Amino acid sequence: MSKLCKYCGAEMDDEAFECPECLKKIPGAEVLAKQKKIEKKQKRKSILLISSVAAGAVLLITLIVIAVTLIFKKPSDYYEKPIKTYIEGCVMNDYKEYISPFTDYYSKYLSEQYAYIVMGKIPEEEENVHKAAILYLDSYYQEMIQKYGRDFDITYDVMSEKHYTEEELKKYQDEYVGYYKEGLEGTKFNDGYELAINFKIEGNLGKNTVTDSKFMVFKINNKWYMMNAIDFMAEKDETKDVEQFN
Repeated sequence: MSKLCKYCGAEMDDEAFECPECLKKIPGAEVLAKQKKIEKKQKRKSILLISSVAAGAVLLITLIVIAVTLIFKKPSDYYEKPIKTYIEGCVMNDYKEYISPFTDYYSKYLSEQYAYIVMGKIPEEEENVHKAAILYLDSYYQEMIQKYGRDFDITYDVMSEKHYTEEELKKYQDEYVGYYKEGLEGTKFNDGYELAINFKIEGNLGKNTVTDSKFMVFKINNKWYMMNAIDFMAEKDETKDVEQFN
């Protein structure tokens, strides 16, 4: 408090228009109160205006960033996600990650093949197929450790990419649907590339380079998938493509 009431001498707050002791209003209190109210409204309008301008500027910048990103994005920014996930699953011995880059039907096919390698047959129960497939990856992971070392890592270089035409996409779509048949109504191959890739495996015990010159990636129902399983233990430079379309 820094001012005194002219009627009773009580201390008052600078912003007060009425004495807290005698309750008498100071001279010009109504005018001052009205002025204060007007100033408060103007201040609020200014804050809202600044907030609106700032929000508009943020939205504009965001839209520009999105537009620039879309303009300058390379095809690999889209199709590399399943490749990286596949490698991560192998390096981390995580079967869920390892199998997720494939379509549901192709991952089921691969899991059954892995289960057959482990058990000599394909189990009837899906749960047992999954368990056997996990054992397959674990065994494969242990072999990778023995060959390359426990700290092994996998990197890759895309040497070339061929963008599939609409006609080629339709051809592969028909082959895919024709091969797996059931439950694939409405399947759409939106986009696709044929890649030549060098996979480099390196650890403290050794290193290797595996090349796949026909590595296929497709955008199916707006999600990117791999169509090739890679054997990182392959001795030859050229991997054998998995025969998935008959």
